[in-house]
Amino acid sequence: MIRSKCENEKVLILLDDVGHQDHLNKLIGGCKFGLGSRIIITCRDKDLLKSEYKMYELKDLDHEESLLLFSRYAFKEEQSPTNLTTLSSDIVATTGGLPLALVVVGSLLKGEEDQMMWTEMLEKLRIVPTDAGQEKLKISYDTLKHAEKQMFLDIACFFYWN
Repeated sequence: MIRSKCENEKVLILLDDVGHQDHLNKLIGGCKFGLGSRIIITCRDKDLLKSEYKMYELKDLDHEESLLLFSRYAFKEEQSPTNLTTLSSDIVATTGGLPLALVVVGSLLKGEEDQMMWTEMLEKLRIVPTDAGQEKLKISYDTLKHAEKQMFLDIACFFYWN
């Protein structure tokens, strides 16, 4: 379907978290896209990419960039309020600067001005081992109500089985 719809067309395609060469071959192999087309592929294994591809490697966020990302989600501003500056900095340090964790935790704390709630979140993050980013993100899952957890699992299973 991709081949027939995109033949000689200028396209922008994003393939996120590609895990196998077979996936690339099935999705875009043999396609003749139009001039100026861009295909963005994210993957963890550089060996999946052909040598003629332009490669860009993402760098880790430093503490200031991490704090900025977190603040945008927690406060919808570039900086945290003075009374939450230290807690914000501690939360950012505890997440290891993992962007998805910063977005999730920032979103969970959005609009919350009770320092006790922030301290509890920080303690939950500290309990999780530092190298287990997935476990850090599980905190957001744990805050869901039972019905929301069931919907999340239904959606996750749908993609797993299809």
